Amino acid sequence: MDIITQSIKIHGTTTPTQAIISSLCDFGTPEEPREPTDAEKWLAIKRVRNELLTACDWTQLPDAVLTVEEKEAWVIYRQKLRDIPQNYQLPEDVIFPVI
Repeated sequence: MDIITQSIKIHGTTTPTQAIISSLCDFGTPEEPREPTDAEKWLAIKRVRNELLTACDWTQLPDAVLTVEEKEAWVIYRQKLRDIPQNYQLPEDVIFPVI
């Protein structure tokens, strides 16, 4: 199970970005929870993005056993991950790409 699906199941929400933010960040205290700032939300999103990039680094190695088409699909996926901060204005609108 990937980190996004795991976060959604743990927190019982239907919005992946909210699940990610909730699972990675602790906001306030149990007695006085607070809404995370946009900066905190972006940090959580970038953290997941970086983990997803790291998890597929192997696809870019010269000895990775992939077809040319598979390798290109991974290149496109990785670029979409890198472009998340530039392609979304609000952290709540982020949709993580899938391969």
